[in-house]
Amino acid sequence: MFSIIRRIFGLIRRELKLYRILIRDSRTPRTSRLLLAAAIAYAFSPLDLLPNVIPIIGFIDDLIIIPILVCLALRNIPKPLVLESRTRI
Repeated sequence: MFSIIRRIFGLIRRELKLYRILIRDSRTPRTSRLLLAAAIAYAFSPLDLLPNVIPIIGFIDDLIIIPILVCLALRNIPKPLVLESRTRI
């Protein structure tokens, strides 16, 4: 049980490092930088579109908005740049 949780947190940590590298890289398009920064800010922000005190729905908006922002950002970044950044982690 704890090993699964540890692996999930390790994956999240690696992805956040990747996004940080991509945001700082000058070859990353500006719109992708903004989308990645918005996804990270939304994930860690105490403000939500739907408050988390609303059962289930409050957490679903996080599970929908953040992946959409990340997917839109990664779609515009050249694949070799993403692969190069992944190898740098």
